[in-house]
Amino acid sequence: MKKYIIFIILSLFVAQLAAQSENTFTGFVKIEGKTRYEHFATKPVSIINRKLIDQKTQQIVSAKVQNWMVRKPTEAKDLYLRRVSPANRRRVAQHWTQEKINEFGTKIIDLRLTGYEYDTENEVCKLEIAGVKPIYIEIPNRNGEVELLIDNLDKIELVKPQFTLSQDSEFALLYLELNNTMNGYRYLYDSERELNFKKEVINIETETYDVTGFYKDVRPDLEETDVVNEKQIDVDLKIPNGSGKNPNTYALIIGNEDYSGSSKYGNTEFNVPYAENDAAIFKNYCEKTLNIPSNQITYLINATYTEMKRAIFKLQAMPSGANVIVYYAGHGLPDPGTRDPYLIPVDGDGSNLQEFGIPLNSLYDNLSKPSVGRSVVFLDACFSGAARNKSLLEGTGARGVKIPQEISLSSFGGNTVVFSASSNSQQALPSTGNDHGIFTFHLLKKLRETKGEITLGQLRDYLKEEVNKEAISKHSRPQKPEVQVTEMVQAAWKDWTLFERP
Repeated sequence: MKKYIIFIILSLFVAQLAAQSENTFTGFVKIEGKTRYEHFATKPVSIINRKLIDQKTQQIVSAKVQNWMVRKPTEAKDLYLRRVSPANRRRVAQHWTQEKINEFGTKIIDLRLTGYEYDTENEVCKLEIAGVKPIYIEIPNRNGEVELLIDNLDKIELVKPQFTLSQDSEFALLYLELNNTMNGYRYLYDSERELNFKKEVINIETETYDVTGFYKDVRPDLEETDVVNEKQIDVDLKIPNGSGKNPNTYALIIGNEDYSGSSKYGNTEFNVPYAENDAAIFKNYCEKTLNIPSNQITYLINATYTEMKRAIFKLQAMPSGANVIVYYAGHGLPDPGTRDPYLIPVDGDGSNLQEFGIPLNSLYDNLSKPSVGRSVVFLDACFSGAARNKSLLEGTGARGVKIPQEISLSSFGGNTVVFSASSNSQQALPSTGNDHGIFTFHLLKKLRETKGEITLGQLRDYLKEEVNKEAISKHSRPQKPEVQVTEMVQAAWKDWTLFERP
């Protein structure tokens, strides 16, 4: 009898363990009817347990932030305090929170197209996705493109989703890429973009998942006052107010410095020194010296793949005839096969550029639209496989990488002028002591001296001389800025300025 009772107790215990194992994730949701998950395959969901998701996210993010804040044995104190500043703590907390919410959303939400509706007048398609509100994307009504998509909804790949969790405990999409496997076309959904659908303006006001409190109790002894006072650089101070006007100019500014959170480049040796400061000060010059309205500047620090893709995609939404200034400081890499240049997000992967890199040509494609007026691009990055701090190519030296074949940075059209920090086989070097890249330091210096009243031709001549001079004096090797222009503007670009002309 005792053996029988023991057997029953053990059986119940094993069954309980099995049930707990089976329903590990179903605790986050209330399942309709008797439906259950099978290998996290999504089933219809009614009420999401937001409290449990909040708790789990806070626990995981706080642990990762604590681990990130551990000082490395070889890390100098001033660099350590700068890395773990309150602003950086919030940034990494936001990044890992978004990462975790994406993981929850992918497991809970069935990313499967279930229906559509098309507005031929605005060329906007409304797509129904199981578990979330409908999304709206632009699809040109040409060459059977719309028909091919709506007739093959089951063959549309939905990739790189970015989720958020609203206060009413519903998952929503912030961003999504849709790949039509029938013709290779890719479409982007961005919740921040307004579209017209059947005379109705669609504006999905969806905010990212709030991370407030997920990091503030980590190392409370380390506050703003603990950060080492950095010396003040001339170009960073007393930024002049320009007299020119730029009401019709838009700017996209990206500074990618911290690659330590990347699964591929998971340490500070792959960081790009001063890239954050480069972008921050260039933004100040855009606002004060070039008089670009603040609400017309997209500013990203340590941007992820999705953030960069969204920002470039948003260039399509500018008013017709608008001028554009683009600035990028960070890592760049060439595709080993095609030699096409890529910009590297902080969560990117140099060994898989097509999936986790931003093709430079995608930026140029958006700038070459007939609706864009003039565009000027500043690239403080190199595409030789090395950057300011360390090579991104495995098995190579810190900065001595050379790519024997030329990399084309000129595959673009429209009224575009591109200033790149170095030739295709050189590195973009830091201006040690000035807290900037050499290229950016001298770009800012000239903007400060001239209050922005300088032609692109004059700027080119100045940068070629000063950047190369400093590179040789401080690094014993040249760095020669280059300018690429489209054929249609070759005769005129040298007289352009960064201000609009009456």
